[in-house]
Amino acid sequence: MPDPTPSTSPTPTATPIEEDPSPDRPTEEDPSPDQEDNRPSHQKRSKNNPLFELNSAMANVDVLALAKASVANQGIRLGSADAPVKVEVFHDLKCGMCGYWFQDILPKLRAVYVVKGDIQFSFIDDPLIMREPGITLASATFCAGDPNKYLAYAHKIYADMKTSDTSKVDQYTKDLNLNLPIFKKCLADKGKINQLNANVKRASEENINGTPMFLLMVN
Repeated sequence: MPDPTPSTSPTPTATPIEEDPSPDRPTEEDPSPDQEDNRPSHQKRSKNNPLFELNSAMANVDVLALAKASVANQGIRLGSADAPVKVEVFHDLKCGMCGYWFQDILPKLRAVYVVKGDIQFSFIDDPLIMREPGITLASATFCAGDPNKYLAYAHKIYADMKTSDTSKVDQYTKDLNLNLPIFKKCLADKGKINQLNANVKRASEENINGTPMFLLMVN
């Protein structure tokens, strides 16, 4: 497993989501079992609530929770556009904790909540240091194509993190049976550097100073 050390040491100043230690246990704010719970769905303490399950699955990951009226139309999206919970994932392909989340946590959330239409993920490549090999690796995942290929490419990089660099890009592309000429044409497009710069700028505006970080919107 990759070294689970976050890519930066500073702790985010925003208040993290607190894990609910016992989702089904009534609290002073919770209605008793014989009372109807009329609160919004995302406030209900229930094992069937995808937000609380998401909190539990991310208990060991720094999470930045921001109340959002909408989620920016950026990134590669996985899941239904009608999902009640939308999560933007800011990640750096040279970040050990990001690799842990992608390889160990995301598959579990995807198998249950993405498939059921409860959560939609948007993946935002956010190199904390805008230099190689981070720029090329982030561009490569985007050029892989649809969400499944994007995630497969990211998994390749994270699984090979200690040695992944620009020299591995063609090999990853062949391993995933991608169209190499089309991929290289996409990779040569310098417009993606502008997109990465925009991602980094937005992360700064959201006070994100480490990865992985998550922006949540609950309908």
